[in-house]
Amino acid sequence: MKIAVFHNLPAGGAKRTIYEQVKYLSRHHDVHLFQLSGTNEKFLSLHPFVKSVHIYPFRLSSNRLVSDYQKFFVLPQIHKKMAQDINAAVALIHADLYTQAPHILHYLKIPSLYFCQEMLRIAYEPELAFTDLVPFPKKYYEILTRQIRKSTDKSNAQAASMIFTNSGFTGAKVQKEFNKSSITCHLGVDPRVFYPQDLPKKNQVLFIDQKDKISGYDFVLRALNLISPKNRPKLKILSFFKGSPAVSPQNIAKYYSESLITLCTSHNEPFGLAPIESMACSTPVLAVNEGGYRETVINGITGWLLPRDPKAFAEKIAFLYHHPLKARQMGLAGRAHVVKNFTWTKHNRLVEDSLCHLASQ
Repeated sequence: MKIAVFHNLPAGGAKRTIYEQVKYLSRHHDVHLFQLSGTNEKFLSLHPFVKSVHIYPFRLSSNRLVSDYQKFFVLPQIHKKMAQDINAAVALIHADLYTQAPHILHYLKIPSLYFCQEMLRIAYEPELAFTDLVPFPKKYYEILTRQIRKSTDKSNAQAASMIFTNSGFTGAKVQKEFNKSSITCHLGVDPRVFYPQDLPKKNQVLFIDQKDKISGYDFVLRALNLISPKNRPKLKILSFFKGSPAVSPQNIAKYYSESLITLCTSHNEPFGLAPIESMACSTPVLAVNEGGYRETVINGITGWLLPRDPKAFAEKIAFLYHHPLKARQMGLAGRAHVVKNFTWTKHNRLVEDSLCHLASQ
């Protein structure tokens, strides 16, 4: 079967998802990639797995007014040309970082599966509302363009033949905002890559995210500062910024294995690869009791789901520091939980079956 694939994703968990999907699908199908010239393929490149790569020139201007013109008027025409050039039975579509749900969904003449990792977060989440103190014209322009982007995201997503979401949490938001049902397809790990390595545990907690408000970075610092300096663990931070080699899967597995705990504190996290990767490496997870974390962490068994309270996090960190046997028990339970429920093989079989079903209609 010929499958057309589109994405314009930066380095990170969403790119890892399409990488695992394309790698799996290429074993039994002809996969053809369609992308913009500025799409990031330095991090987990899809090119080794596809039969052909079709690149369309597009570079976003650094000037805000010009770049918005490009997003709203130029980009749709490029996506239209892509759709016209596609000769395949079905299309697997991921997000475009310029629009979220991409314009190509509107123009495709073949069935499409849109894998919705998240909706346009700045349009739906109060934590990301525009609150800068700027002159009225600039504020009005920002609000207006966000409304346009929100409308675009919704309209494009509704054009998909089928929508997959990475969690029931994301699926509920899709149903509410897009008035369209979706299928939950949890993300996974490769247990052969993410496994408990024979490394001594350091007095270290791991945080994989950006140092910003939405990730809960300031919250993590407040929690750690509540722990006695004598026992306070070091905070190890990993970031996918620019696709640094420091965050290759092998290196991430190493950092999970040598850490006491992985901290997951992002606001409204759609799913989160960090919890299941950490558990696969037998490292317990402390996560806020929000979003997709509630679908992966088993409270009290593989880690804890906690209120967004620095004291609660500090107490659990200190507890696991003083009770290594309990930490080990949680780690083993986490590994078993992930191997049973969250593997890329399980994920990709559902993706493949759905693509085959769409192609046969």
